[in-house]
Amino acid sequence: QQAAIEKHYGDKEWRRDLKQVMQQAAIEKQHTVLYIEDHQLIQPSFLELLNSLLSAGEIPGLWTPDELEQLLPALRDDFSEQQETAGAARTLFDFFVSRCRSYMRVVLSMDPQHSHFLPYCASNPALFTTCTVIWMDQWSKEGQESVALRQLAEMASDDNQKQVLVTSATEIHKTQQGATPRHLVSLLRTSRQLYEHHVANASEGTSHLKKGLEKMKQVEGTVQELQGKAATQQTELEQKQELARQALGNIKVAMGNAGARKKEVEQLEEQTKADEASTREEKEAIEEQLAQIQPILEDAKKAVGNIKPDHLNEIRSLKMPPEPIHDVLSGVLRLMGNYDASWASMKKFLGGSGVITKILNFEARQISDEVRRDVEKLLKEKSNSFDHQVIYRVSVAAAPLAKWVVANVKFCAVLQKIAPMEHKLAEAAKKLQGARANLQTCQQELAQIDVQVGQLQDEFGARTQEAERLKAGLETVNATLAKARNFLDKLSGEKTRWASQLKDIEREEAMLPVNSIIGAAYCTYLGHLSEDVRESSQTSWTQIANCPDFDFLKFMSTESDLLTYKAQGLPGDRLSMQNGVIIKNSAAAPFIVDPNSQGTAWLRTNMENAEYALQQDPKFMTALELAVRFGKQIICAEVDGIAEVLFPLLRRDFAHMGPRLVVQVGDKMLDYNESFSMFLCTRNSNAIEALPPNASCLVARVNFTVTRAGLEGQLLGITLQHEKPELEERKSELLKQEESLKVELASLEKTLLQQLAEATGNLLDNEELIQSLERMKESSATISASLLESNELQASLDQQRDVYRPLAGLGSKLFMLIKEMQRMDYMYQFSLNSFSRLFDKALKAQDSGRSAEEKLEDVRRNLIVRVLFYVSRSIFKKDRLTFGVYLTRGLFPEEFKENEWEFFLGSYVPPQEAGGPAPSWCPPDRVQGLHKLRAAFPEADSKWQLSKEDVWQPWASSDACEQNFGQMAMKMSRFQRVLLVQAVRPDRLESALYSFATEVLGVDNLSPPALSLSHLEETELTPGEPVLFVVTPGADPSAEIEEFASSKGVGFAEIAMGGGQNDNALQLVRTAAKDGSWVCLKNLHLVTSWLPALEKEIRNMSPDPQFRCFLTAEPHAKFPSILLESSLKITYEAPPGIKKNLQRTLESWSTDWFEKGGDCGDPSKQILRSQGMYVCAYFHAVLQERRTYIPQGWTKFYEFSRGDLQSACETVSLLVNSSVKSGSLDWRTLHGVLELAVYGCRVDNDFDLKLVGAYVASMFRTELLEGVGLMGTTSPGANLKVPKSNKLTDFRLQLSSMPDTDEPRAFGLAPNADRSLQRVNSQRCIATLRTQSAALGEAGSTVAQLPPTDPRVWQKSLAPLWKVWDNLSRTQIAKVANIAVRTPKADDGPIETFILMDAMEAVKIVEKVTRVLSDLQKVAQGTGLSTPELQQQAVCLLSHEIPDSWSDSWPSAPIDPADFLQGLAKRYVALRGDWVKRVQEDSVLSRPASLRDFLRPNVFLNALRQKSSRALQVSIDNLHLLSCVGDAMIQDSSIKNVVQLEGLLLEGCSYEDRNGQLCDASRDSPLLSPLPVVSIAWMPRATHPHPGLGGQTGAGNVVPLPLYISIDREHMLSKLHFRTGDPQARIFNSAAVFLSDES
Repeated sequence: QQAAIEKHYGDKEWRRDLKQVMQQAAIEKQHTVLYIEDHQLIQPSFLELLNSLLSAGEIPGLWTPDELEQLLPALRDDFSEQQETAGAARTLFDFFVSRCRSYMRVVLSMDPQHSHFLPYCASNPALFTTCTVIWMDQWSKEGQESVALRQLAEMASDDNQKQVLVTSATEIHKTQQGATPRHLVSLLRTSRQLYEHHVANASEGTSHLKKGLEKMKQVEGTVQELQGKAATQQTELEQKQELARQALGNIKVAMGNAGARKKEVEQLEEQTKADEASTREEKEAIEEQLAQIQPILEDAKKAVGNIKPDHLNEIRSLKMPPEPIHDVLSGVLRLMGNYDASWASMKKFLGGSGVITKILNFEARQISDEVRRDVEKLLKEKSNSFDHQVIYRVSVAAAPLAKWVVANVKFCAVLQKIAPMEHKLAEAAKKLQGARANLQTCQQELAQIDVQVGQLQDEFGARTQEAERLKAGLETVNATLAKARNFLDKLSGEKTRWASQLKDIEREEAMLPVNSIIGAAYCTYLGHLSEDVRESSQTSWTQIANCPDFDFLKFMSTESDLLTYKAQGLPGDRLSMQNGVIIKNSAAAPFIVDPNSQGTAWLRTNMENAEYALQQDPKFMTALELAVRFGKQIICAEVDGIAEVLFPLLRRDFAHMGPRLVVQVGDKMLDYNESFSMFLCTRNSNAIEALPPNASCLVARVNFTVTRAGLEGQLLGITLQHEKPELEERKSELLKQEESLKVELASLEKTLLQQLAEATGNLLDNEELIQSLERMKESSATISASLLESNELQASLDQQRDVYRPLAGLGSKLFMLIKEMQRMDYMYQFSLNSFSRLFDKALKAQDSGRSAEEKLEDVRRNLIVRVLFYVSRSIFKKDRLTFGVYLTRGLFPEEFKENEWEFFLGSYVPPQEAGGPAPSWCPPDRVQGLHKLRAAFPEADSKWQLSKEDVWQPWASSDACEQNFGQMAMKMSRFQRVLLVQAVRPDRLESALYSFATEVLGVDNLSPPALSLSHLEETELTPGEPVLFVVTPGADPSAEIEEFASSKGVGFAEIAMGGGQNDNALQLVRTAAKDGSWVCLKNLHLVTSWLPALEKEIRNMSPDPQFRCFLTAEPHAKFPSILLESSLKITYEAPPGIKKNLQRTLESWSTDWFEKGGDCGDPSKQILRSQGMYVCAYFHAVLQERRTYIPQGWTKFYEFSRGDLQSACETVSLLVNSSVKSGSLDWRTLHGVLELAVYGCRVDNDFDLKLVGAYVASMFRTELLEGVGLMGTTSPGANLKVPKSNKLTDFRLQLSSMPDTDEPRAFGLAPNADRSLQRVNSQRCIATLRTQSAALGEAGSTVAQLPPTDPRVWQKSLAPLWKVWDNLSRTQIAKVANIAVRTPKADDGPIETFILMDAMEAVKIVEKVTRVLSDLQKVAQGTGLSTPELQQQAVCLLSHEIPDSWSDSWPSAPIDPADFLQGLAKRYVALRGDWVKRVQEDSVLSRPASLRDFLRPNVFLNALRQKSSRALQVSIDNLHLLSCVGDAMIQDSSIKNVVQLEGLLLEGCSYEDRNGQLCDASRDSPLLSPLPVVSIAWMPRATHPHPGLGGQTGAGNVVPLPLYISIDREHMLSKLHFRTGDPQARIFNSAAVFLSDES
């Protein structure tokens, strides 16, 4: 049994089903299997109950006592019977449990790839302890081939092709990473579906083409036959005519000779008259006999001559003729001498050329007596068949033939009858000649002449008659031949085209099975991927299947289909068209990701009769059930995933109930109609990635997320519609006309082919066919001319369209760039609809009356500015510079020469070192940076004239160096100036980047115009698009919105989320939408799980036009993408600065609370309380605003919240109340509470805690309230004036006199802290740009859409890392690779052991990094195998993170991979090339040490401590670190194991060599000052109690400074002590020492 999952299935229903199954097994004693799949485990509690059932056989609490009381009595009898057996159950319930164990089995099917598999298994141990685990992985190769063979066998013509198809399908399946067996099944099913569809559509056309070509071949055969016959007859005619002419000449000669003897002849004639009279009588008798039959014969011939070809064709068309027709034709054939009476012989005779003429020219005298008797016998036996009435009813054509047969037989009989008479006549003539013998002598010559003349005359007559007969036949043949030639000439073009079409069709038919598999694979695997992935996959598949000419769109659809889709609203780009074809042809239900709703809109138009239902609609299940039952199409919109209730439908889990096909839908078993189809649509762009593997394999994933190429086409259409609407209209008209003409031409050809295929008889006599051919040729010529004209016009239109393509390309690139902004921050997500509005506004903003080029340039600039400000308004201020530079890089790559961008990001390592020393004008701390720049770009020395100190010295010391390049600006590109600033003046890099971005983008500012709700309402706000204010803590725009709504006279309501207000909020939104009022929902980041419901509510409502919805939320990683994209986003940040911070605080305080709160009756105490709270507010503001200078201001971001200020104010109020008794404010208590409890508890850095204490001590004191006795200028509160009043207005008035901007000294920071802030901000900008770097070149393409585990992503994105490591390996690592690192020995000291171990760790890391990068490169190039471990490391690197295995032994390793590789190379070279040598030379501490050389410098300090402990024989715990500048400690013999540290850098103050102490830094001081050599040593606290100045006593003002590994202040090593004139100032300065300037 399985649980019937319905829409609202929950814990209650699950328990109900478990009860039912257990009752069925235990009570009814039915062997039951409970089969549960992971999609049915909707809640974790489901599996927990199963875990209990598996482990204990029962589920605690499943049954109530009342239920058990009704259930268990049914088992009482069986329970009693088993009591006597061993091991019997002790109670009735135990017996129930044992019955469950005996009769019930649980089968749990779970997908190990599912995200909840491991957590479920970990939290439910019974799955492994009590279950038999059967791990079913991918199908074996044999299994896949077996299934494929079974499905594809019918598509193959022989065993060889079967194997080809099976191999193609399985190999294609293997190419898809993560493809499951169910994907293979879907591939095979779709392949068969496509194959059957194409076979059904192609068979009719192929048949007509074949028959048409056969008919034309027959005509060609006839032409060849007639040509041969005509040539033969022409020769015979000429010969006969020549013989006739010769006979005529002989006659003339003979007649001349006979003239003289004419008289004699006449006399002889008189003598023979008597004999002739007798002969004449005989002859007349013969003619009398012939005269009786001759009319009958002539009449029969006339009837035969009237026979029409159609009548003969009618007879030929018969499969078997009726008997009368068969008898008549038998008679005809026998008279003609043909005794083959088969129907084939008769059809051949009738189909012969000139059959009627043959019959008419037939000579009856040729009939032999045997033939006559045979035919007479036939006439006698089949007399009924030759009866005119009978045969005429059977066939109009056969009746004359019957008559002709009878007439010829009678005529032949007459001829036989008069034969004796003719013989008698001949005898009489012979006797007459004998009687004349006596005159022979005298008349011999004349008689000879007469005989000769008579012979010649007979010969002449015969020759003439034969010549005429031949001439008539030749004319007939020539006429027929002319017809045939004309017919063939007209069809010559069609014959070639048809033959080519037939050849193509036959080739396509041969490739159809393989093409069907590739088309099915496209539908199954590629619908959710980008164009280039599809293209590369198709190329791979065509190579596997050996069909290089495959084109998906051509194979799967017609041009007419695609034009129809476009007319219905489907975007015309190739990707969208492919998606549409996949949706229409996939065997699996499409799961359509459509962020812009374009595909869904098309689908609704294309399937106008389909049901449309929202998955959240209460009536959804009803609509689904009706669709399943009645075979409707249903579009399920706004799906959040694949609901559990849909699984049986998607998997086609059908069952047969007799003739019915049924399926489980929810808790109902429904009749399934095969016409049912379902389409799942969502606007969530991340929906495909969120699909669990057991669901993704059930659907055809289709992604309409716009791509760069597709968007370019869409924007081109928008541009043309605005600029040249006639071009688009004409283009559409031409396409429609062209398609119509093609359809018409195809229809004509189809009709002609059909007529040819169905034509019978002689084609040359088919007048209807000839006329159809004439019409087709005329129409074809017209259509061809029209198509040619259309193509020419389209080419011309395309040229005009291409003028606007660069603008569309710019727009496409812009959107893809801003779409990738979510890499920067999850909240930075934008929709295509919003971008399309910007694009449209840019088009409409142009000036009219200008040239197209000028207009396009205006639109281009306008679009860039609009997008810049639109996005800048939606992102936080800290990211606007990053966005500006990012946009510049993406839109203007020509601004960056080779390797410049990579060098700027730190991912390019020069192949060699820079030549020569650094210029003298370069600050010492920036020499290394300038060296890198010169090495990367060797031409810089000469081209930029870096050796000219008079040019560059003023620039290097300039306060705004980015603006003071002078004449050198002409010799450098804009970005090269940025690179020089980065190398030499990183404290001005932020400003340089800002100038660079604004200059290239053509704007004055990267920030948008000030927010104006009035302007927003007029230009952008719509009722259907909510406004999302992305706020920072403490910022709230609701008051401003309410004030504006009030000014507009619009109702306004707001609600703060997070307190179970979800339903109230929805109701409030519905009411406001109906009434046209405004609503504001605040703090949405507290209810992210509810936000999809809110988004769908707003999406599907029909609001009043005046309705406006405002939302506020802080950034949150789980904020729904759909709501982010569909909202108008505006960042709302608290204004920076102490003054603004104080203003927000004072505005939040009510007058009564501030002036009269605290229950203080004494006015002086009220004043004291108000003053104290004001100082608390100022103190709070200073602490918060100092966070601007992280990591110098604070080492990290501390959440100093409004609650902290409230606690501080309450403390002040309590202390004021208590001061009524004590007489004064207890400052000490206040200091302790603020420093240790309220604010200090948030701080986890000792030096930051000291800073909090310093602030507390300097501000919370009586002197500050009284305005006298201030500490001086170093105190942040030195200039704070506190009114002696309790009036809130006085404090607000005092506040107005404060400066709007804060100098670093306002926080006690060094004057150059703002320059340090620029360095930090620019470093953060660069770090962010590194994460965006992949998007710059790959937005909208493969890398942007492929999963990070795909090797094609590695090939693109990891190439810079490979290049960096290759350069480092060649230029640095290879130099020291041959130096051996020995294993530490037992007698090695702690420091030597540490150095050797650190060097060995460096070697291991280098080897590991080399191996991993090499393996990744091999996999990307297709020469290596990918592994899960390798994929995990690749994902880390692609995320600009370091794999954990790389940094295990290097805790302070840089986070960015490029920085990591360079830092690793430096330490590898230093350890192996310097420190290992020191160990070998036993000179480890003889020279100053640079701690930056070590992977674990903290371990070095511990090793030194251990070494000192051994040397001094003092426990480690009793040692502390001494330090001093210089070599004073070395000279002190009491201090052992002194180590001198070099390369240390100081920040926050300066060091004066003259008096050897720290001093205040000036505005122009270096950000990081190199310190002299610092000596350190571990010594006992007892003998050297003072850590500063080498432990000397009376050291004066000594201040400890933290020693950090890098300037990010994340890893602190220890404390170093320095002399200073003002220790308190160093605390406010946050002065610190660093090993290196790496971040």
